[in-house]
Amino acid sequence: MSPTAETLLLSLPSTPDAPARARAALVRLEPFVSDSVKGDLRLLVTELVSNSVRHAGLSSSDRVTVEAAVRPGRVRVEVSDPGPGFESGRDVRSDEPRRIEEMQAGGFGLELLARLSDSWGVRATPTTRVWFELMDTGPSPGNASSAPPNGAPAGDAPSQRKPAA
Repeated sequence: MSPTAETLLLSLPSTPDAPARARAALVRLEPFVSDSVKGDLRLLVTELVSNSVRHAGLSSSDRVTVEAAVRPGRVRVEVSDPGPGFESGRDVRSDEPRRIEEMQAGGFGLELLARLSDSWGVRATPTTRVWFELMDTGPSPGNASSAPPNGAPAGDAPSQRKPAA
């Protein structure tokens, strides 16, 4: 991610408390995003960090990295870990109901990501990197100490898009 005035960079040990620690750290960005985005931002960061901790085959000495940036009109988050990566094995954009066997096994993280984010994707770099963007109108007047800086996100072409409402 390219630097901006409103960014967050975390390096967390791959331990069960990493999702809660990542979610708690988001409070630093909350003055710069609208109330309508905060819940989705918290939920999606928690889900992605949880996926890294639970499914990437990491040891507690491995690190999960969270990078977040607030820019005019959007919030972008990238979560990376040194795990082997994955294939979703399912079209998470599908409106088909999930079978009971799928629900018992968990696996709602990417489905939530597809439904709540405006764009998201997975990059294979030396680490596994999952990213998402939420469109945002910015904080309510008087909610932020300063306005987010101008700039456009560095970017990957989105692999998934939320359907237009």
